[in-house]
Amino acid sequence: YDFAGSSFFFRYTRRFSPGMTLFCRYRYGSYHYNRMANTLYPEMTDSLPQKDTIRHLAAGADFIWMGILVNGSVNFEFNRSNSYGFEFRRHYVNLICARTFRSFLVRGYVMWQNKKYLDEFLPTWPIELDSEREHSNFIVVDISRDVAPSVTALFRFARYKNESPWPSLYYKKNLINIGVEFRL
Repeated sequence: YDFAGSSFFFRYTRRFSPGMTLFCRYRYGSYHYNRMANTLYPEMTDSLPQKDTIRHLAAGADFIWMGILVNGSVNFEFNRSNSYGFEFRRHYVNLICARTFRSFLVRGYVMWQNKKYLDEFLPTWPIELDSEREHSNFIVVDISRDVAPSVTALFRFARYKNESPWPSLYYKKNLINIGVEFRL
């Protein structure tokens, strides 16, 4: 599951008014895995290391609307692979909102995705072991309040639908956090 990769991106940002900024971004990258590519007919081809190429296109905005700070983006990602079962297409939307109500800060973060593997048959072994690279759908809402100049109390609720290490299988979880943050 070891890999190395490189990528480049181009981002264009334009401020349209004091409260609105729009951007578009394109990223192209490749990942070289330390494993052989899967083929349907291994006897008919030479074994090559797995190589994936990713193209990513995004458009988004930052703006203030009715006192709410909003950051949102629409993303399109295409992963091509020389290894059977690893190609996918993914579209996702990110939305982050924040607003103060009296002395409380309320924040929300939503990510919704639609991911589709393009090969007819998927591997029966995990294709990704790193949970940081799992693709997820989630909604997170938190409420915080400063109780002293360097102390903040926080309540957070999060609902996840995470992709498991096996392709096209998802699991759900809910998390509730109550905590105190100390700033030194």
